Amino acid sequence: MNLNLADKTALVTGASMGIGHAIARGLAAEGVELCITARRRNLLEDGGELATGQKLAESVGAKATLEVALERSGYERKKREYAKDRGPIKRGIGVSCLYYGTNLGARGNPLEKAYSQVTVAQDGSVELAVGTVEIGQGMNTILAQMAAEELRVPVDRVRMAQMDTSRLEDGGPTVASRTTVMSGNAVIDACRKLRQRMDAMAATLPPGADFDTVAMACWGGHVPMSETGFWSLVMPTGAAGTPEHPDRIAGDAYCVYSWAANVIEVAVDTETGEVTCIGATCAVDAGRVINRQSAEGQIEGGLTQGLGFALMEEHRLRDGRVLNPKLSTYIIPSIGDVPLITAVLVEVPYSKGPFGAKSLGELPVMGIGGAVINAVASATGVRLSELPATPERVLEAIVGSGSAAPYESSR
Repeated sequence: MNLNLADKTALVTGASMGIGHAIARGLAAEGVELCITARRRNLLEDGGELATGQKLAESVGAKATLEVALERSGYERKKREYAKDRGPIKRGIGVSCLYYGTNLGARGNPLEKAYSQVTVAQDGSVELAVGTVEIGQGMNTILAQMAAEELRVPVDRVRMAQMDTSRLEDGGPTVASRTTVMSGNAVIDACRKLRQRMDAMAATLPPGADFDTVAMACWGGHVPMSETGFWSLVMPTGAAGTPEHPDRIAGDAYCVYSWAANVIEVAVDTETGEVTCIGATCAVDAGRVINRQSAEGQIEGGLTQGLGFALMEEHRLRDGRVLNPKLSTYIIPSIGDVPLITAVLVEVPYSKGPFGAKSLGELPVMGIGGAVINAVASATGVRLSELPATPERVLEAIVGSGSAAPYESSR
């Protein structure tokens, strides 16, 4: 990938904008300003092409997420404000951009399928089962919403059944942020089949018959009121990493991608190396949002996990033994470590997603480390090459850079 940086061009292998940020800082005195300019110039759009040669036909929210994140965070104003800091506490602001493939991708072709079972009872209640699993990610809520929307009933009429493979075929693993798209489309498939039968029955009844009346009439008329839904998304043969071509690095890796941009603000104590996150903005394009509250919660939780990865979580080993096996020594974020988070949902629909939805679950955690490194560099002029950014690492980097004494403490 060629990055056009003002009057200079840099060849970057891979899609990491963190790499682009480092190159931009090395090439020009404008530093962070040039990095934002470079991102705006080089971020992908509809019709763009990935390093594997995959053409992005639709739903590319890269530039939209970046612009929204910059605007909602007050990036330009804060960048100028933080540059004026004097004293041992220096504030900085950093940006990261990323994308993540929806579903398992080409290598997961054999598993890329989903099943559902939807049953409308005589009283008009709806039972829904799928082959994926609720593990706290909110699957039950959004799938019930989809079923309710398709069947045109209130969502409180839909009940999620406990399911296993003795009643329904395996729907593939509950991984890869795939549940919304895969199980969601399978649910829609089953509901539309049922709705077609119910509409046919409703045409024989007096006008204005409600859902419960139609359901009772269907049962009385021996109309099947349980249906299995199926959805599959198989990447084309010859795509990157398919079983037929496991070592191939060209072609379509994923069916579609979700996009995000993060702006992280930090305060760095240059005397101790302690880094505190003082602000966070995350803008995500996950297609059409099915449940806004759940989606915002995913962003807030993922971003918090990312802060732990970036600032404190470290798996320490010596001679094959874990040195910090307890939560008293393996430090994770507490409420005091989490700033006010601005979660922004940028909806760029995907034509094959359920109601236009794409994946979301893993995306918010993935770009926080890069944004934190950029923010620390903005504050101190020192760029870390290792995470987490513990006080020891940060202070060592500051001292090693020769910029340790821009301020003389009176303490």
